[in-house]
Amino acid sequence: MAYTVDWDQVTSFCREKIIPKVKDQYFKSNALMYRLRPKVEIFSGGRNIVQPLSFAPEGGGGQWWSGTDRFDLRIRNPITSAQYWAKNFVLNIVISQEDEDTVNGPEKVLELVATKMKLAQRTLMDSLGGANGIYNAGTNPKAFTGFEYALPDFTSTAPGVMPSGYGYGGIPSTATAYTWWNPQGDNTAYVTGASSTYIDAEAAPWEPWDKMLAMQALASGKTCSMILCNWGVFNACARQIHRTTNYFRPQQGSDLAKAGINALMYRGKDVVVDECVPRTAGKVEKVYFLDEESIHLWLHANRNFTFEGWQKSIDQAIRVARIWVRGELTFDERRSSGKHSSVDTSATS
Repeated sequence: MAYTVDWDQVTSFCREKIIPKVKDQYFKSNALMYRLRPKVEIFSGGRNIVQPLSFAPEGGGGQWWSGTDRFDLRIRNPITSAQYWAKNFVLNIVISQEDEDTVNGPEKVLELVATKMKLAQRTLMDSLGGANGIYNAGTNPKAFTGFEYALPDFTSTAPGVMPSGYGYGGIPSTATAYTWWNPQGDNTAYVTGASSTYIDAEAAPWEPWDKMLAMQALASGKTCSMILCNWGVFNACARQIHRTTNYFRPQQGSDLAKAGINALMYRGKDVVVDECVPRTAGKVEKVYFLDEESIHLWLHANRNFTFEGWQKSIDQAIRVARIWVRGELTFDERRSSGKHSSVDTSATS
């Protein structure tokens, strides 16, 4: 018996039942995105995103006074905001006419669509959460401005200095100019394992991390809230904890544990493993020390994981649906975040 699939109904099914799950799983796939989700900032138009700075770049302002003292009305710094450019992402979901003709009955069509959407969910997580997403180094100028660009590798003799000729958020920043806009960095070539100079070392094991926290505090008056690393560094952390305790005590924040995210804690900071954190073939990993309060995820009101329903192509025997995302990842202050850019984890991964 012949049957006709109501593709408008399939679209409604996807939009109401599947897309919320896809979006939910994306935000749960990455610890930072999971924590940023409750404070996502929505914008509705314009090519640029204006991000107010959360601090007075050059300090000053305000005064104690008495009698007829004159007030200090100097303009200390004209820069009160950073400017970012919104980026666009689209995920095409394709069903060929042959696939459609192969399945038998409307229920099987829905199963086929559900399978395609599950694959789309994985693609979405990889695309927005990987090297072309939140870790983008600027190599793809059409993608989110990721942490590899926002927190660049320092250059010169370790621990290094900000690279020259560098700008972010429309504000130039170098080792000598606009230094208040610079993040913290350390390009020391650390090593984990038996001859470790990193967190599983016998002597002063956590010293590199403690120095980073001190650098952040001295620059901004606060420290990071999350430390993002890959498996080599995460294993070195676990090794150090095992070495210094008689039994493995709970070391994880409750909110991340409930989301099923692998994490430990150090000095009240969540230490989170993410296999998308940059790692070379030689097992050299990056470690990010992120002040979540200063990081913002902007999403367009009309492109907030928006689903566009199934449509037939003009020149191919296919149906196409799309998921749209428009937004950007921004900082309102970088000096409270930082990065270790060279940790050799050959011994622990």
